[in-house]
Amino acid sequence: MGSAGTHFLFTPENIREAFDSIEQHGIDAQSIQQAHHALRHISSLEDVFDGLIHLQSIPKRTLYTVVFLYFRTLDQYMAQGGYTLH
Repeated sequence: MGSAGTHFLFTPENIREAFDSIEQHGIDAQSIQQAHHALRHISSLEDVFDGLIHLQSIPKRTLYTVVFLYFRTLDQYMAQGGYTLH
């Protein structure tokens, strides 16, 4: 669903803010480390709604980094020509 534009963990506002913030301020090593920790935590959850709650509780800078890395990974996957139906 992500390639079709449905991204359950992020609001359109979060996406816009994330890209604006990353464009203006870049990403530092600490933000990447915090985003990695947040993603590992989310991957351990059994429910997407718990992931939403967790993402809303983390600092904005970490959320923006998670959003940016998510879309960057999705773009790279799409560039490799991979579509997988689940």
